[in-house]
Amino acid sequence: MNLRPGSAIFGVNSSGRVFSLSKDEGRWREFDYLGIEFKRVSAARNVLWAVGGDHQVYVFVYGVEVPIRVKEITYENERWNPMDGFGSKLLPTDRPNFSNMGGTQAREKDSLHLPTMAWMWDDEWHVDTLFNGVQLPMGGWTYAVDFPAEYHPKKGFTSCVRRRRWLRHRKYVATSSWSSVPGLHRDSGEEPFIDVSVGGGEIPGGREEELMVWSVTMAGRVMVRQGVTDTCPEGTGWLNIPTPAGKEVSQLSVAPSGLVWAVTWQGSALVRLGVSMIDPTGISWCEVGQPRPEHPLSVVSVGTSIVWGVTRGGCVWFRQGVRSDCGGETEQLARGTKWIQMVGEVNMLSVGFGDQLLAVGDADRPVLVRTGVSSSDLSGKTWRPITAPVNGSSNFCSVPYRRRLESDRSNSSSYKEQVSLRGNNFKDSESPQPSTHDQDESGSILGVSSGDAKAKASEIGEQMLVETERRMVGMAVGSVARATLGRVPVAGPLLAGVVGGAVMEEINKSQVVDQVNQKGKDIVGAGGEDSLTKSEDQFLPCKANPLEDSTVITEVSLMDDNPPVIDIEESIYTSTMESLEPSGRLVLDWEDQYEGPDWGQDSDPVWVWVTLGGCQLDHVPQAWLVESTRSIHSLSVEEEPWRRDILAKLSRNNKVVDGEQFKDYESAIESSSWVKKGLVRVNTGGSRSRWEQAVMELEQCGTKEGQVDFGTLSIFGHKTSTKEHLSLSELTCVSICSEKSSPQLAVHTAARTIKLQPILLKFSSEAELYDWHADLVAGMNCVHGTTGRPGMGSVYSVTGRGEVMVFDPQAAKLVGEEENSVVGSQYSQEIPLEGRQTPLVEKLTNGFGPGSALYTEMTIGDACDSFSLNLQCGKIGAVTCDISLHFNPRLNNNHIVLNSYDSTSAAWGFEEKQPLVVMLDQGSAVRAFTPGQTVQLVIKAEPSRFEIFVNGVKFAAFQYRIRAENVTHFKMAGDVDVVKVIYSSRTAIIPPSEMYWRTLGGGHLLQVETCPLGVVWGLGYDSSPWVYTGGWGGATFKGPGTSQGNIHPMHDQKYFYIYENQRWNPLTGFSSSGLPTDRNMWSDKSGAHPASKEGVRLPGGGWAWTGDWVVDHHTPGGTDRDGWQFAKDFPASYHPSQTFTDYVRRRRWARRCRLVTSGPWVELGTTKLLDISLQPYTCGEGGELRCWAVATNGEALYRMGVTRDCPAGLGWSHVRSDTLFQGVTVGADGSVWLVSSEGQVYLRQGVAESSPAGQVWIQLSNPDNATRFRSVEGGRAGLWAVDTSARLWIRRGVSVQFPEGTSWGLVCSNVRSVSCGDTGDLWAVVDECNGVNGVLARRGGVTPSNPGGEEWEVTIGGGWKHMSVRGWVK
Repeated sequence: MNLRPGSAIFGVNSSGRVFSLSKDEGRWREFDYLGIEFKRVSAARNVLWAVGGDHQVYVFVYGVEVPIRVKEITYENERWNPMDGFGSKLLPTDRPNFSNMGGTQAREKDSLHLPTMAWMWDDEWHVDTLFNGVQLPMGGWTYAVDFPAEYHPKKGFTSCVRRRRWLRHRKYVATSSWSSVPGLHRDSGEEPFIDVSVGGGEIPGGREEELMVWSVTMAGRVMVRQGVTDTCPEGTGWLNIPTPAGKEVSQLSVAPSGLVWAVTWQGSALVRLGVSMIDPTGISWCEVGQPRPEHPLSVVSVGTSIVWGVTRGGCVWFRQGVRSDCGGETEQLARGTKWIQMVGEVNMLSVGFGDQLLAVGDADRPVLVRTGVSSSDLSGKTWRPITAPVNGSSNFCSVPYRRRLESDRSNSSSYKEQVSLRGNNFKDSESPQPSTHDQDESGSILGVSSGDAKAKASEIGEQMLVETERRMVGMAVGSVARATLGRVPVAGPLLAGVVGGAVMEEINKSQVVDQVNQKGKDIVGAGGEDSLTKSEDQFLPCKANPLEDSTVITEVSLMDDNPPVIDIEESIYTSTMESLEPSGRLVLDWEDQYEGPDWGQDSDPVWVWVTLGGCQLDHVPQAWLVESTRSIHSLSVEEEPWRRDILAKLSRNNKVVDGEQFKDYESAIESSSWVKKGLVRVNTGGSRSRWEQAVMELEQCGTKEGQVDFGTLSIFGHKTSTKEHLSLSELTCVSICSEKSSPQLAVHTAARTIKLQPILLKFSSEAELYDWHADLVAGMNCVHGTTGRPGMGSVYSVTGRGEVMVFDPQAAKLVGEEENSVVGSQYSQEIPLEGRQTPLVEKLTNGFGPGSALYTEMTIGDACDSFSLNLQCGKIGAVTCDISLHFNPRLNNNHIVLNSYDSTSAAWGFEEKQPLVVMLDQGSAVRAFTPGQTVQLVIKAEPSRFEIFVNGVKFAAFQYRIRAENVTHFKMAGDVDVVKVIYSSRTAIIPPSEMYWRTLGGGHLLQVETCPLGVVWGLGYDSSPWVYTGGWGGATFKGPGTSQGNIHPMHDQKYFYIYENQRWNPLTGFSSSGLPTDRNMWSDKSGAHPASKEGVRLPGGGWAWTGDWVVDHHTPGGTDRDGWQFAKDFPASYHPSQTFTDYVRRRRWARRCRLVTSGPWVELGTTKLLDISLQPYTCGEGGELRCWAVATNGEALYRMGVTRDCPAGLGWSHVRSDTLFQGVTVGADGSVWLVSSEGQVYLRQGVAESSPAGQVWIQLSNPDNATRFRSVEGGRAGLWAVDTSARLWIRRGVSVQFPEGTSWGLVCSNVRSVSCGDTGDLWAVVDECNGVNGVLARRGGVTPSNPGGEEWEVTIGGGWKHMSVRGWVK
């Protein structure tokens, strides 16, 4: 069973079986039966807690893609003495030899055991050789003067004590299986449980990975399971919560916010007050009376803003005025105001996310869902039964008990017994096929002659006795197995051997098989004894430990030549219960063999308990409510001959129309234009940077089908002369940049991008904003030819508002072919020269590598005696720079000079001189350069030299002294008039400022990563991974241009933070009265900007608050009990404990909001990730990808089976390491680099398609002790890293022989993140560029001689968050 957290509801039927019903399906699916019946279940996130038929508590963990691993740590302590040196002999006042980190508790390695049988050791004890990111010598010891002191990796003269850390990991193996939770007493029957409820995953300010599990015992005591987290699913122990005297509890419910309501034996309710992050179990109880004296409560269920209750008579009530997320603050919000009775009667009910409601009906006990529940109508509209059928052919849950007693028990998925009769040879699961001649001339009936009838009858009778014995053995062994299983704490497929061994041990002790076999011999007699001695007729129990063999073959039929092979990993009862219990019926009548109507199947399931739990049920799926859908496939006419004939003719006609015969004809489609107008406020920036009223007009021309061929956007100021006329082809991006409550759009063009001054448009409402945004984006996509799926080499970026933007180089090439000439594989760009004079300096966008060319057409001045054209390296405007080619015609000396300049030595090279003569093909010669003459000059870069052509004739060649790849720009000087300059390159020439960024539609992401094969992954603010489906649209983007089939629901959540600052003074202590030079008492993190709780607004576009402001106790650096951090002054280094010199303090307040939207993304499992990176193993399109990630728990993972056809892959695999990580990258050469949580860079060596996890870790040293890296990026341009101070570093000396490199080199600062792929370029999100934050930029001047580059070239900004160019291959 493959369950996704948050996607299913769960129920228990009268047989104690557990079922799930997914939102994506219309069918109940039964959990694998493991010999345990259940009474109640409660769900939250990816766990189910249940009370079994034995009144014990069980937990079921599902949807876990990465194994749950816990690191056990113990410290070995030693003291030095003059006689023996360092040893385990410690002083009486010292800590134990093996202890915890603080030395307060002894932790011997042998004393650390597995908590329960659901765990197993993943490795052996080993020494941790890392200390604060520094590799320790062999032995892993750290030294100090004394125990509790500061430890150092090197031994000093005063080092009297030392310690080292031992590690061992344990793994939770009972996923997707029921695991028994230890009870209150050694004897589980001493105080059994009767109810359990799980919640508390959203306690304001609490840990998101922690859950609160409350339960009720038979004595009416309330117990809380402590320590239930994602890494400890079964918790650590029980805590009793006393109730008021005489108020024993029978049932309770826990809200996601932690609020607890309980039902007493008298029918009233108890409400737990004071539930908070500090005290998640609350402080005290208050009592809420029953709805009416004659209506005592029996069941309650708590939601976010409502409490539902059921009285003992089945009446439904709900409690108004409840706010569970604020219940920890006031009693009134926790207990509500009054009870209101609703129509209908139910047995129980369950409230889930969004206060959605499920119930079990009263009469036939169907599962009911409450429709119309919303934040504005918490009570909903009406009850509707869920009519989804139960999965499986047997439908065991829906068969009445009387019918089940008579039914065939051979329907188990892992075991099917076969009963055959000699002469017939058909199985009980098949219908017999009678012969066409039931009786032939010789009187044989059904293939049996009348002469053999008596022998056949005797043989059948013997087989009946053998079968009877078999069933007796099965029933006896089954009872032993059931009794034994009650003592086994864990039932699951991974522990089949343990349970099977326990069952078989009991069977062998009681000698059940031998006794029954002997009874059978006594009954059958001599003839029967002979038959029982045969191996195929005697009952053979399975091995005590079925794990000894990979498969177990069990003899289960009388005449079975091919006994079934049972997979021991399928279920615990494959090798125990199912192969021992009776299965199958002896066929006494032919009617039993026919597949007739199953009268018992018509009964509806009898449900006793349901839980909505962690299911995010935004609406009721229609598949749950449909009685039955009759297939209409038989009515289809797709396969009719006449239809196939028409389709074939239409196809032939289309080929004719699209052929050469009609290529010059215009399409018979009427073109039209349409105009949209609106009032906006506009800010065009520049010297007049102010808002003014304007009219905006969008005119588009195209077909009626919505295809836009051309369009213009015009803006006219009301009271000023402001006018803007922009073609849609000029627009490079339209992004949402709303601020607080002001809906705004930013319109970017190439010219405005260079100045970082987009046109800002402010609308009167969000609805108007999204309407204009959708129309502008749709029109721009049509004009730019980007209406389909982005190409494989596309570049992705994410704005600060979570919008995903795409630049498609393939679409840009198609548009560029209409504007620039393309000859062969050359792409050309004409450089604008209007109004420009010499000296002329221009950047070469793609550099000047082999295959590049520069065409120059110039007119030489009448008084010109010399001019030059230089191909230069480095930054434009630098005082000195390398010159790869100095082309200098000297007309007065009648020769030209070819040379180079080395800025390092500040010296020119040897001059190569040639005469000013061009040899023609006819053997004649002409002067190449003459005053007043117009000359065409072409310089080409070949693999080893520059070639120079004058007026189409080869003039000279110049061997490289400085490689052409290092050229970044050219400079022309002298008395010449430059008429035309055309720059050619082997790759498409796209200046960064002219890149068109298209929004992908809906969705909200924090990071997007891609690769050359077009596989795209994203991460949300809540660390959820998403995979791009290839579509476009969602959210507010509607209409025919969107791809509705690839649009899926999406969600995200984020936090807003503000800081409360205080200063100490001698009179009042800490207070909000600071010095005049202090920061605001409520501010952002930097303290430079004032902030307030009321001033923080939602981003809009579907965001909604999910709670109120709470003190954040998870602030980096730690806090005290009240959330404060202390320091000597603002700003400084903060610490959680106050010292004598601390005069200021601060604490962080947090508020969470959630977004529900849609977009062309599908969620990838449940594993939360911090970083991802993709890179194919080979260049082929069908190959597998390297897909590495870092989980939120710091573990390194790789995804198996990721291909272009299967972008989501098959599953995660864990890479073992004692180090926790925070970032990862896969280089263009396949090398894998990670950044640890301590800021160290690691190389994973040996990663290959045959060894996807790699072989060994190599740690790279940091530039200095103060530098800590937070991200790393590898590509063709090298290995780059960004540290915690936003400084960019490059790794030097990386080579095939030395892949880890030699040292780090500082490049620049103010860098948020970088990206590089196979192009050799470096791209980044720059924190500050000309006063604008969040600017996309490309690193200019990156050459082999200067890999760090010179400057940032603005691409677009600001307000961007992330960028990925890993898919762009030039």
